[in-house]
Amino acid sequence: MPSDVHCFAGFELNPSRRAYADARWHDAMNGFARADALRPLDADALERWSTAAQCAGDLASAAGPLERAALVYSSRGEREAAARVLIGLARIQIESLELAVAQGCLRRAERLLSGLPKGEQHGNLAWMTARYHLNKGEFSKGIQLAQEARDIGRALSNADIESMGVLIHGVGLQASGDTEAGLALQVAAKKPSVVSNAPPR
Repeated sequence: MPSDVHCFAGFELNPSRRAYADARWHDAMNGFARADALRPLDADALERWSTAAQCAGDLASAAGPLERAALVYSSRGEREAAARVLIGLARIQIESLELAVAQGCLRRAERLLSGLPKGEQHGNLAWMTARYHLNKGEFSKGIQLAQEARDIGRALSNADIESMGVLIHGVGLQASGDTEAGLALQVAAKKPSVVSNAPPR
């Protein structure tokens, strides 16, 4: 590709970045699409494009850029980054009720993280997979994975992951009929100072 086209593509990307920073989500989406037509976007820009689409409420347009970003990260050997993106893609598919597609994303993320030291993305994968199982009505499996996410969060001193594990554990208990305990955990999840003291149930 001629260098002047490369420069023009970079110039075209600037308005979309400004629109993104200003939370003008539709303008950002259109800008990223125009820049991508001139030159394929890098992984960071693809993620921003997807975020803009999600914030604009256009989940259908959010999935493609994330899929491409995951492939870019994978091609560079950045396994945790690729897994992070696939977990985000699974969330979109769960919210779109595309559970089979979500399962595929989660399995790919699991393979990417296999053999790596336990870290943040293992925790995110655990609670997102728990959410997937709850959506399928598989409450016991969902609760088990939510507890795993909680434990990973505690081990990493990561309050966000711990809170998500506790929250989804509570949702699972409520969905399986233990309303009182489920609601108590959901309340605890919103209070980071008491999450670590939430009953293990």
